Amino acid sequence: MLKLIGATKYIHTKEMMLNKDNRFDVSLNKGQLGELHFLSLCSKETTEIEVKTEIDIWNRTGNIYIEYESRGKASGLAVTKAEWWAINLYTEEKGYSTIILQTKKLKKNLKRLVKEGKINKGVKGGDDMTSRGILFPLRLLHELFK
Repeated sequence: MLKLIGATKYIHTKEMMLNKDNRFDVSLNKGQLGELHFLSLCSKETTEIEVKTEIDIWNRTGNIYIEYESRGKASGLAVTKAEWWAINLYTEEKGYSTIILQTKKLKKNLKRLVKEGKINKGVKGGDDMTSRGILFPLRLLHELFK
């Protein structure tokens, strides 16, 4: 069962919306739209989300690895048909956070960042170093939303 906690129960003040326990300020319309958008992802029967998990190394290096080739064949991001791409970030095998991005936008922005020289593609990784991918610095996460 999915339970959303957010912009659904707010009281109005003169210039902003506050939730009843005053934990944060929010624009009610945008908050409710965000909730509906997230709920639609979780409730569609046809929504496809490719989920990848990074354990520990991302926390030490600040990077995640996005694979697009394995053993000489297209794989990962290059072949996914999923509408959404999710990256679980784990520390010591405990869930830390999840980033969910539109796959189409992720691909477009990664290509742009490679072209701008901000990230490198062709980085070896994976099992036995037989994969190629992008080593993405999380400090550039905001660049994926352009």
